[in-house]
Amino acid sequence: MIRDSCTEECLDRARQEGDRLAEDTIGAIFSRGQRAAVNEAFDLLLRNDQLPVERLPSELREFIEKTSALPDWVDVGEIGHAQRFFTSWGLLSLASLAAAGLPECYALGDEARVLAITRQLTIHAPRRIIETAQLAVRVMEEGGLGPEGKGIRAAQKVRLLHATMRKLILEDPPAELSARPPQNHVEALECCVWPKGDGVPISQEHLAYMLLTFSYVVSRSLERFGVAVSAKDWTAYLHCWNVVGHFLGITSDLMAKTKEEAEWLFSRIKSRHQADTAEGRALTEAVLKWMQETLPFRFLSGIPRLVMWMLLDRATALSLGVPKPGWFGRTLISLYQAWPFGLKPNLILGRWMVSYLTALPRGWERELFDLPASLQHRWGVKLRTKFRFERNEKKE
Repeated sequence: MIRDSCTEECLDRARQEGDRLAEDTIGAIFSRGQRAAVNEAFDLLLRNDQLPVERLPSELREFIEKTSALPDWVDVGEIGHAQRFFTSWGLLSLASLAAAGLPECYALGDEARVLAITRQLTIHAPRRIIETAQLAVRVMEEGGLGPEGKGIRAAQKVRLLHATMRKLILEDPPAELSARPPQNHVEALECCVWPKGDGVPISQEHLAYMLLTFSYVVSRSLERFGVAVSAKDWTAYLHCWNVVGHFLGITSDLMAKTKEEAEWLFSRIKSRHQADTAEGRALTEAVLKWMQETLPFRFLSGIPRLVMWMLLDRATALSLGVPKPGWFGRTLISLYQAWPFGLKPNLILGRWMVSYLTALPRGWERELFDLPASLQHRWGVKLRTKFRFERNEKKE
């Protein structure tokens, strides 16, 4: 049982641990005195959808090959069940990631500090939201974790990005950076001063918590939306994301296998690190603003904060600065929860959000949001064009 293995001492150790294999790989490049090579590799990982294997240093190519196999504890049947569940409820799952998964990360003080280092989630909120949604789609589409799927490579890319970020944050910055403001993401990470005695950034403990925002928080949110999530759905969804966690470099000791274990571990880690911070509030405000922009009519702009208030617990919503609903908003929430057809309007909102995602420019000349044709058809999502978004942006 995870309650027995994840003691305070275990979580304290996890707070001091990163990802030894990935860090050694990045460290090998550093040891050759090739800081520029690390920066270039980070840039390649950040700017490209799939891992550009042929352009990466030999150490990274070897790492990718070494870490591509499924774990020996994988249950392919469970993965298939979870991916079919996602196919049925993916619109609400992606909405849940934006309205609850990301804010739950911002509720942790040190996690919000790491995410805010480059200001990329406050200035470029759409780009960060789309990357989170893209990872979910790539691993949860049917076959996404198979030999031809895109999920394994997507998770490996995130793992290498985390290791590089951790290395850059903990390294002493070059002397020339002290005389001027950072010019890019790499320099912003190098200039970060990480407090001594505060564990390591993107630690095993925080990775385990982040993984639960994709599995536990999404499933919990679906229940709060009114979806009937069975015990089998819970187990399969957690298992599928635990397989993703394997490719993210998370130790299996920190993976919950049941709804009860997930709820306990999530609450335990959150209680250790939850803090009311300016960074957390700013990041949450950026997400709320983005969700409002996805809606086609201005009079609907109050709905995202009502959804966020419904999916988060009261203390978390207040600490993140989510506007407290008035009597009319509380009445709408009560009516929704009592209305047997309440799922329909939220599916419509989810469809608007995903359709909006398909039009967002992702920067660096990358492709737009990759939504498989099978999911487009199943969810009734009409793709928008990049040019339509850019024209609307210019008009504003």
